[in-house]
Amino acid sequence: MNWHVYITAKPGAAGNIGGPRMPLNLGTGEHVRARLTELLPSLEFSSDGWGDYDSDDLTISAPVTEADHAPVTTISLFLYGNSGSAALTALRIAEAFNAQVYATWLKEFLTADTAHEAFDSWHAFQKTQRADG
Repeated sequence: MNWHVYITAKPGAAGNIGGPRMPLNLGTGEHVRARLTELLPSLEFSSDGWGDYDSDDLTISAPVTEADHAPVTTISLFLYGNSGSAALTALRIAEAFNAQVYATWLKEFLTADTAHEAFDSWHAFQKTQRADG
């Protein structure tokens, strides 16, 4: 099972494009894919924009399917692996984009103080779901 989080721009962050009816922008498809590759050097994007990263204790899938010059408003991360690595990596990616991490399961934004606990809580919930199913 994966831990799904979103990277979204912080409201009012310098350099973000947005308005009352426009979501905030993290950059173009080309910029976002390049920046993610800088942050995760072994990340590889397929021709359809789906990025895959593998390390000893963490696997990430990151679809960035927007065209090169199209705005990216959200980066989805599907994280598999160690809670410490997953939480820290998600926060590091968000920081690089002057953004924040939204945990779908908790329906809240994560901080350095809450990220590990959030991952561990999600993981424990998934174990109970598998045991009940």
